[in-house]
Amino acid sequence: MNEILLLLLVFAIALYWQNGMRCKEIASTAARLECKRENYQFLDQTVHQQHISMSRDTGGTWRFWRDYRFEYSIDGIERRRGRVLLLGQKVVSVNVETINTIIH
Repeated sequence: MNEILLLLLVFAIALYWQNGMRCKEIASTAARLECKRENYQFLDQTVHQQHISMSRDTGGTWRFWRDYRFEYSIDGIERRRGRVLLLGQKVVSVNVETINTIIH
């Protein structure tokens, strides 16, 4: 009986890990596309998970909220931060820092 529980636990951990890796790929693609759309340089070619929590979606199903961060550059010198928010495997938002331009 203990072997079955251990096997189920290992299987659940493997599924969670696989789902997390898929979500990271989705977030990375979303960040890359946003940088391409804005004509920014996507730095390090990756995202990193900042936060994870659980919540219900509009259909009432429990989903993981995943908050990913990435860095990009406008001019190739200065690093700026962006954010990708996922609910389950769906991209909810992609945000980049706003550029504060001074108008005289």
